[in-house]
Amino acid sequence: MKSIPSYCLAIALTALPALLLAQSPGAFDPTFNPTDLGFHMGYGAGGHVDAAVRQPDGKVIIGGYFDTYNSTPTRSLARLTPDGLIDTTFQTSAGLAYGTVNSMALQADGRVLVGGNFLVFDGDTVNNLMRLMPDGTRDTTFDVGSGFDDLVRSLALQADGKIIAAGDFDTLNGAPHSGIARLLADGTVDPTFTTGTGFQPASSQKVNHVFVQPDGKIFCSGGFYTYNGITSGCFARLNSDGTLDGTFVPQTIAGVPYYTVMQSNGRYVTGGWFVQYGGVSVGRIMRLQSNGALDASYITGTGFNSDVHRLVIQPDGKVIVGGSFTTYDGLEYLDLVRLQTNGVADPTFSQGGLGGHYYTPGDARVGELLLEPLGGFYTVGQFIHAGGRTANSVAHLFTDGTPDPLYNPGYGVLGFLHDVAVQPDGKVLGVGRVHGYNGLEEHGSIADLELQPDGKILVGGGFQEYNGISCGNIVRLLTNGAVDTTFQYAVAFNEQVSGIALQSDGRIVCVGGFTDHSGNPVHYIARLNADGSFDASYATGTHPGVLRMNADGSPDTLFNANVDQPNGSVKALALQPDGDIIVGGIFSAWGGVGRNKIARIHGGDLATGLSVPSPAPSFRVQPNPVADGQLRLVGLPSGARLLRVFDTQGRLVLNEALHGSPEWSGALPVTVGAYAVVITGDGAAETRRVLVP
Repeated sequence: MKSIPSYCLAIALTALPALLLAQSPGAFDPTFNPTDLGFHMGYGAGGHVDAAVRQPDGKVIIGGYFDTYNSTPTRSLARLTPDGLIDTTFQTSAGLAYGTVNSMALQADGRVLVGGNFLVFDGDTVNNLMRLMPDGTRDTTFDVGSGFDDLVRSLALQADGKIIAAGDFDTLNGAPHSGIARLLADGTVDPTFTTGTGFQPASSQKVNHVFVQPDGKIFCSGGFYTYNGITSGCFARLNSDGTLDGTFVPQTIAGVPYYTVMQSNGRYVTGGWFVQYGGVSVGRIMRLQSNGALDASYITGTGFNSDVHRLVIQPDGKVIVGGSFTTYDGLEYLDLVRLQTNGVADPTFSQGGLGGHYYTPGDARVGELLLEPLGGFYTVGQFIHAGGRTANSVAHLFTDGTPDPLYNPGYGVLGFLHDVAVQPDGKVLGVGRVHGYNGLEEHGSIADLELQPDGKILVGGGFQEYNGISCGNIVRLLTNGAVDTTFQYAVAFNEQVSGIALQSDGRIVCVGGFTDHSGNPVHYIARLNADGSFDASYATGTHPGVLRMNADGSPDTLFNANVDQPNGSVKALALQPDGDIIVGGIFSAWGGVGRNKIARIHGGDLATGLSVPSPAPSFRVQPNPVADGQLRLVGLPSGARLLRVFDTQGRLVLNEALHGSPEWSGALPVTVGAYAVVITGDGAAETRRVLVP
């Protein structure tokens, strides 16, 4: 059943006052939401991310199954700058034509090992494992012959530069290598690594994860039951020569482990999909002693209600856990939680978690976790929200689990708008398939809305619930967002309402894909009385389309929407009291200026007088974090005209004219936290994040 979780489906946008300067009717208004860079900036990965590595310079290489990042074409591999933007110097050319990246490892020389389920990279056959140069091109000196016959799930590097590859494969370069192999630095098989028959049985999820211990031993976990013919029960610790370490004796497990980390005391924290170990109930996470026995001192309570996919251990011994769960030991944690060294949830870690694509708790998933030297971390996977902010499959979080608002910040509407409306106070409502607005999380799956003169809001779409209350694709809300119980909504239309028009007498005309209203047959159009009941007196027939015309029926030649054009379709229009027009739809730019899904065009003889300088692509904040409360900007071009600073809630805290000055300094009247510094010109904007310690 589709539902709308709350009134946040309608994004309330504070109307920005238009500057009364000359502009032709129909021209784009650059003063509306000017921080929106458009062109899908902030949209993140167009798919899911399953692997990531962090370079020493702070850049992050991501891999998975996606075809764009911030709308830039890139096939399943990309490198991101420390601000979360795509690094165009990482040239993967045609990249992976098909397939998924599941694992990566960063070598000390900057080259990157990439494993997964793919056959070809940039036209060359690579069969599930390859190595890239620091610039993203394939390292042709790394040659694994005919490669692996199945997926490479996990990669690990030894101190001597040798490479451990593990996964679902049975052969490497045509020779038997079941689930694990060790390669020399040039990709050839290491003949000194003796695995015998390897991991069995041959099945999916044979080896899910492998890592090299400080003592050189190799720890493996997955869906296997034997190693070289010896029972190993989903866990195995190998000596450095590939033989089984018999001092680690795992017990019978009911399920499959996905990932394991080793604590400084030599014990192992492991998570996955399992509910028992050695006959003892465990909730998808547990700690093992160094000999393989269950560590009963690790207090996990009821554990997780769904799968654990990734773990990362902090220097202080705490473990960050990511997966597709919604609770840990009965407390709500959406896909992310941090556990103290005894297994108890860390109360200082945010419960904001991640949000998925379908507004259902638990439909998000963590694919990888990466620690930063200063205590923050990255999470990648399949999600579109992190802690109440938009973050499409890649997020940077602070050490307490709250999102970094300046990492690939969202602009404009994430999703698309079906309808917009202007309230009497000048604020704008937008509805549609909405996931966020200007970086803040929003929800909605609505086709149309209409404001009544009394301030109540009619909402139509394809939904059967609003905030847990049953309704048949239409509902009326009070000004505070609560359901108007005087309006009939429980038994209404049988299919989506795509358009609503309010008559002067209070009756409501609806159009959509419906054929019935409360048992009354209708044919895609119907009229309701003011209380929402069906109006049987409305006889539907052939209705013409609606055009905006002069009073005599002739076209309004003064209104020329062809002055500026969007690069995508327009789905919604709404008039402001001053005659300007709010437009929503599926565009990312208007008249060549970036605007994600919402914009404003001039509707009358109004003007902006906004000059047309260039933006400031090269400016920087120096120092950052700021010192002694003074903001200092350098490298400003002559085209930079306006400086604004916003806090994490989008509130303007500083607004200064630049007048083309190459540098600027002044007091920053803010408290400790993260802020966005925005330089604008020509309707474009350049943003830098700044921290105030």
